[in-house]
Amino acid sequence: MQLGEAGVRRIVASAAVAVLGLTGCQGGLEVGDAIAREAELGGLHEAAVAGGFEFQAEILSDGLVSYAEYEAAVFATISCLREQGLRVLGPTESSDGLLAYSYGGAETKKESDAQVVIGDECESRYLNYVSGGYKILHAPSAEEMQQRRLEYAECLHDRGYEIHAGATGPEMDELSSAVDDLTCAIRYSDTMVISGY
Repeated sequence: MQLGEAGVRRIVASAAVAVLGLTGCQGGLEVGDAIAREAELGGLHEAAVAGGFEFQAEILSDGLVSYAEYEAAVFATISCLREQGLRVLGPTESSDGLLAYSYGGAETKKESDAQVVIGDECESRYLNYVSGGYKILHAPSAEEMQQRRLEYAECLHDRGYEIHAGATGPEMDELSSAVDDLTCAIRYSDTMVISGY
């Protein structure tokens, strides 16, 4: 079963990741940085318009993405997936407040590949830019990200791993995945992924 975006399927979050990566965000947008958020949201709106994604362009046109608008985009995506014959489970709310769903059930690699294409098309049409905008507006502050990093390091330390001072999130992920213990990575990944720590 393929994991759906809205916080869980990391591949589909590419629009948001690309936008955040282009701006050099490393640890969440500052809460008061309205100019940067406005520029990023404007870029998402322009991309949605250029791509012909009217549903998303309309949502992004006022420079805001409410939870209701984000939720509508998730449900439009799920409807699209179901209209294309995919079985969809969810959505459910993840620990970071985003909506997660899964789809799939393919029996062969060819069917699975076709489902990924369908999923990407539905998510591109209805969700990616809106999800990116929602994440930009609701990204944790630098202070919140620092607190999450400290909690992540403490979790790893409590599980018996030695963490050097100043270890980055990717270094901590590498450490926890090297021994197939993803407990801490799973616990703290939702918030961290939003800003590409």
